[in-house]
Amino acid sequence: MRLFWLKLVMLAVTVLSLQSAFAQDKRVALVIGNADYRNIFKLKNPVNDATDIGAALSRMGFSVTMLNNATAEQMHDALAAFGGKAKQADYAVVFYAGHAIQAHGVNWLIPVDGSVDTLLDVANHSITLDEIVGQMAGAEQLAVVLLDAARNNPFPESKTLPRTTPQAATPKNLLIGYATGPGQKVSDGEGRDSPYTRALLRHIETPGLDVADLVKRVRDDVVKATAAKQIPFFHMSGPDEAVYLVPPR
Repeated sequence: MRLFWLKLVMLAVTVLSLQSAFAQDKRVALVIGNADYRNIFKLKNPVNDATDIGAALSRMGFSVTMLNNATAEQMHDALAAFGGKAKQADYAVVFYAGHAIQAHGVNWLIPVDGSVDTLLDVANHSITLDEIVGQMAGAEQLAVVLLDAARNNPFPESKTLPRTTPQAATPKNLLIGYATGPGQKVSDGEGRDSPYTRALLRHIETPGLDVADLVKRVRDDVVKATAAKQIPFFHMSGPDEAVYLVPPR
């Protein structure tokens, strides 16, 4: 009985310590899971992926905006509102699971009502990664974008470069985690979540884990889970010192 109470006290101290650490900074997150597509085949995992990542971020002290099966208008509106919150935040995170393509060096995230007959249709009815990054420029400590989406191009014959929205600014400390490499598809896996999201959930709440080490662990787990058929990539700019999504205990 004494051991039980000792463990309970230790757990309470840990929770209070984390809450104290989180209270020192402002954290906001936008989490989107698109699965129920109208003009392209439906996906099985993204809503689960978004729900589980959103819950993890909430436990980590983030104020989370959830958006599932979002139309183009809903994604644009949510991103604009999130940009206002990110300007006042220390940490800003965007997670997206759903259909996406990469062409001409641009990543387009496709809403559930998006038209996908041509590359121009995709560009006119989707959100670009640059738009997301631009809305996160105000984050003081760290901006993180996590994309559980494909990066292949189903329109390789297209010679027309669609017009994209110029990126207004870039966060000073930016991490972009891609579920796969350029030109590659992603795996749904066999369980509730995709291999990439499952790896994120395994590591993202680890106290004292530098974000650079976080994405490396996620990469290694996905490579192992998919027998190297899917290899996550990441891009990071600054800072030189370690940055933690969950502070060391």
